[in-house]
Amino acid sequence: MELHDEPKSEKMVMIDNASVSVVKSLSATNDSKIRRIRKNLLIILSICLGLTGMILITTYFFQTAVFPDSKYGYLYLVVLIGVILILIVFYSFGIFVTSRYHHTGLRVFAWLNIIYLIILGITLIGLFLLLIPQIIHVNNRKGGPIGLASAFAIAMLLLFIIICLTAFIITVFIVKFVFKLVRLIANNKCLTT
Repeated sequence: MELHDEPKSEKMVMIDNASVSVVKSLSATNDSKIRRIRKNLLIILSICLGLTGMILITTYFFQTAVFPDSKYGYLYLVVLIGVILILIVFYSFGIFVTSRYHHTGLRVFAWLNIIYLIILGITLIGLFLLLIPQIIHVNNRKGGPIGLASAFAIAMLLLFIIICLTAFIITVFIVKFVFKLVRLIANNKCLTT
């Protein structure tokens, strides 16, 4: 009876080895979860890249229309264009490493996104702290109409806060997708090696 069990266990090992070799032949491009997450991430990053490019163009035209001869306007424009160009390079890097399934590049991109989230969070807190005194100052005027310039400044500040908050939420989704993609690629590499 013992002799009969031994060949049976060898067959199990043979079947097990055959299934392992089938798993080893799978690549990152054949896994549907990895492809789906990669596709979603590429769509989000492409939208962010396109919006950043549009912001670059509109910032230039808005700045030249509002502050045509102000030296602070030009300084603001140079700083803003610099930040936008950095974001364009940043999103392009994300698209590159995502399209190449580059494990280390995706990790670097995810951690850079976390740093970006921290900076964006500090910016949002600072803007809220800047906005509160403006609203209190406008509300403390007794019966007088608020000036058009201060109303425009408050509206622009609110719009900027909404844009930053939207960017914050989108970046949270990007970080979530990138870490999920990194984990799936790492699991796939473990299965294929």
